[in-house]
Amino acid sequence: MNTPSPRFSLPVLLAGTIAAISIITLLLIIQLLNAVQTENAILRQQLAMAKLSIRSLQNQREAELILREHDIESEKHLDQS
Repeated sequence: MNTPSPRFSLPVLLAGTIAAISIITLLLIIQLLNAVQTENAILRQQLAMAKLSIRSLQNQREAELILREHDIESEKHLDQS
């Protein structure tokens, strides 16, 4: 009796399995890279916002110093009159 040949031979099944695992791994790597790229963009935006906040605080401090100097000069002129 002849045994029927298997529908899929072991080398073909092994090659298909390796190909499927490779494709899934590649897709996961691409997904990971996209996530890292998105996180990088978010961190850049947060850094830009932090820089703007620092600049705003510096401008506010400078404006307060100018107002204080102006108030001191105004008081000196009032005292001299």
